[in-house]
Formats: sequence, C-alpha cells, structure tokens
Amino acid sequence: MPGQVEGTGYSVVPESLRGTTTAWEESRDRWLLLASRMETEFYMPDNAMGLLGREQNFPRTYNEARATIGRKLAEGADVLGGTSTDLDRVADEYEDRDYEYYKKFGYLNDEMDDRVSGSF
Repeated sequence: MPGQVEGTGYSVVPESLRGTTTAWEESRDRWLLLASRMETEFYMPDNAMGLLGREQNFPRTYNEARATIGRKLAEGADVLGGTSTDLDRVADEYEDRDYEYYKKFGYLNDEMDDRVSGSF
C-alpha cells in the first residue's frame, strides 16, 4: 500500500492530512478573533472599579493581564497556523513519494502519468 512503511502497521493518507488542516485553520482564526477582542471589548477603564479599585491599581493590573493573554493567544494562533501549513507540506511529500513509487515500479503509463501527476 502506498505510503505504508513496512512493519509499522500504519499508512499515511495525504488527503486525510489535508482534511485536518481546515480544523487547524479554523482554530487559528478563532484564537486571532479572541486576541483582537482582548484589545477592545475586554479593556477596563481606570474608573470601572471606582476609587478603591483605582487606588489598588486593579484596572491597570487587569489590563496588563488582558494584554498578556491577547499576546499569548496571537502566539498560539501562529502555532496553529504553522501546524496547518506543516500538515499540508507533509501531505505533499507523501504524495510525491507515492508518485515516484508508482512511476518507478511501472504503475503509471504515459496516459495515466499526465492525469495523475497533477494530483500528487
């Protein structure tokens, strides 16, 4: 079976890898949305907690934590996006290997080669 490494009991299905990229990208988008909302919707003005809150620096401390969370969400979104890109790259590599394997062992004729080479 193409993509299967002898003796490992598993095979790599490039199209399945590509199918997971959508979930990674959607997660990245949700993280980016929340990160941007942290900057605007979750901001606390200095007077939000009254005089005692302001004296205790609660709004400032809260906003610093909120900003940190926003930065971490953006960093995490980059990782999620990178994972999606990496999965696509791995799928491409396995398709290229499968194509070369098919070609090497004569599983492709000239007519099939033209049709199949674009899908690997």
